[in-house]
Amino acid sequence: MKVSLIIPVYRVSAYLERCLMSVMNQDVEDIECLLIDDSSDDDSIRQAKALLTDYEGPITFRCLRHPANRGLSAARNTGVEAAKGEYLFFLDGDDALTPGALNALLRTAASHPNVDIVQGNTLVEADSTLINSHSKPTFNVDRHQYSLGRDLPAFTTQQPWLVNALLERKKIPVTSWNKLIRRSWFIENGLWFTEGLLHEDELWVFLAAANVSSLAFCRDITYVHYLRGGSIMRSQVDKSILSWFEIIKHMVDHLEVPPVALRRKVVLEVAFCNLVRIIKQGSQEEVAERLKHQRQLLQPLIDHPHPSNKLLEQWLLSWFNYPAWLLNILCRKYLKGLYLRSLSCYNT
Repeated sequence: MKVSLIIPVYRVSAYLERCLMSVMNQDVEDIECLLIDDSSDDDSIRQAKALLTDYEGPITFRCLRHPANRGLSAARNTGVEAAKGEYLFFLDGDDALTPGALNALLRTAASHPNVDIVQGNTLVEADSTLINSHSKPTFNVDRHQYSLGRDLPAFTTQQPWLVNALLERKKIPVTSWNKLIRRSWFIENGLWFTEGLLHEDELWVFLAAANVSSLAFCRDITYVHYLRGGSIMRSQVDKSILSWFEIIKHMVDHLEVPPVALRRKVVLEVAFCNLVRIIKQGSQEEVAERLKHQRQLLQPLIDHPHPSNKLLEQWLLSWFNYPAWLLNILCRKYLKGLYLRSLSCYNT
């Protein structure tokens, strides 16, 4: 088995047919597609089974079910455990593959035996846009949020460069999807997704960066990421903030893994973005309590400043000590930009 496609299924009935049709239209044999039903309470799985009833192609489809809803990370982990393929490929149920995507990724992998990850190019679209087997999405720089930089090599085993590129969050997308991942590498390094989190890919890439020894780039657009609209509920924002707390905690726990300075910079950036979320949501008491909790999470950085960035780091960390009313002033557009520009001066 060459590739195991892993598709978590939970409340994606409006999008799953598009996703599965993009899989069925792939021109590669010897692949399996694992649908992980995370106790979805809509008709997603019924739709999927209806589509699969008439399918006569070379792809093997399997449906696995969680007896209770456990979240995206758990669904992906279940897929990895059940996978028989040499490579893993995570595909969200509301996204789609482009025609020929797996063929392009596998050609790249074949050129570099035992490569850990093959990264494809991604097209970002509004969720009303459809693709079919006869048309390939047109590359559009203005909306192509995950475009691979033209200066990236076709293949590299230079670990310092690899780690920096993954942690810098600019050159390589901070996602687990649209990556062809060698399953044995994933298992050997224990790169299981942390359950119960939103934004789980942020933490996964942060932890995976320490273990990557080879990475190849496929210039073809292999994945269409659909942006879904709709209002964000207060409960979703609250859960997001709490998830970022957990991500920051895990990141701080791994600060001593080289490159230390770059990892600290990532933590400061993530913590600042969460700070902006905190001050925009909740009562004064809730905001004060969350700011206090985030300061506690950052205490190891405060207690042990990085020698090459001591003064800059102290200034950046001082923001987390300010009261909410002052942060509301400081985080207006100009001063928010000042903080993020200051981060760019961090010596990594």
